[in-house]
Amino acid sequence: MELVFLLTLLPVAHSVNRSLTYFVTLSAGFQDVPEFVGVAMMDGVPLLYCYGDRSEERVDWLQRLAAENPKLSDWNQHICALKYNTSKRILEELRNHTNQTGGAHVLQEASGCQLDTDTRTSTLHDSFALDGEELMTLDRKSWTWNYTDRARTFTADGRRLSSEPDYVSDVYLDLCPEMLKKYLKYSNGSGSGPSPEPPAVVLLQTSPSAPVRCHASGFYPDGPRMFWRRDGERVQEEGEVLPNRDGTFQISAVLNVSSIRTEDWSRYECVFQLSGEKDVITKLDRAAIRTSYGENQPAGPISVCYRLYLFMFVFSPGEPSKTRTAVVMVMVVVVLGLVAAVGFRLYKKKDSGYELYETLTADL
Repeated sequence: MELVFLLTLLPVAHSVNRSLTYFVTLSAGFQDVPEFVGVAMMDGVPLLYCYGDRSEERVDWLQRLAAENPKLSDWNQHICALKYNTSKRILEELRNHTNQTGGAHVLQEASGCQLDTDTRTSTLHDSFALDGEELMTLDRKSWTWNYTDRARTFTADGRRLSSEPDYVSDVYLDLCPEMLKKYLKYSNGSGSGPSPEPPAVVLLQTSPSAPVRCHASGFYPDGPRMFWRRDGERVQEEGEVLPNRDGTFQISAVLNVSSIRTEDWSRYECVFQLSGEKDVITKLDRAAIRTSYGENQPAGPISVCYRLYLFMFVFSPGEPSKTRTAVVMVMVVVVLGLVAAVGFRLYKKKDSGYELYETLTADL
């Protein structure tokens, strides 16, 4: 809930390559709303939360890194405290300019850096918004703040806010890109950090006429690409990279097989590419597809459960969402219904002990 509120009002700049971004929100005049919350995100995945001037690492590998390097925890704490105090000074000055010591206001900041993994060059950004309207942005060339019309209502006669952040050249010029490189190196398994196994690539299909989904999950992104090709030529656009809850990522590519003749299946293959790793090539093969159906088998309760599981695996891996909870509940209901139906049938037929044994083991 806090993260949703944090990102609701602020205009966000979209990253091109790898990014480390801090989103912070200072609220005043609201009941039952935290005064200050923040989140540090790498490539869109939350790494660190700020609560007031306190920090909390949110992913396992960052917790291990902080345990091995206590100064990192001190730095994270310093960043949270710095942004908290800076936001308080700015909002207080804005309210004093309008002689409004009361009222409800929200001040938000989005700041950070982006890294081009090809050229190894970095770009920096910082911007503030007040009550959902952009207030000022950092000019990366002159290292000065550009005010919007909204800000000029508080700064008549060309005056500037005395509370302008003065830490920009130190933090964003040197430390943000270096921290991003450190995080990328650690999360990708270099140094003393986690060394994840290469992700397994699986083929999934929910029905004989459904598209075949090529799926990989559990990797840290470093230029991931996935696509289908026929006879070596690409036939489909690259799949979209999505975050998992544990800080890893997933990617899928879908192939419509309804118009492909069976004898042509061997001409198709799914290609998964990850920087620094060998390409994972998976042939389109019926025997390799994980399905929720069987040849010449009627759909029963167990098949329904498996279909639900497959749906959950494909559409919500690593994400304990309401969808997953609903799927699990339906699976439980189906299984309980099956047990109740069998029990009622056995009760009505008044089977003997031997007949009961045969009934329960008939499908084993």
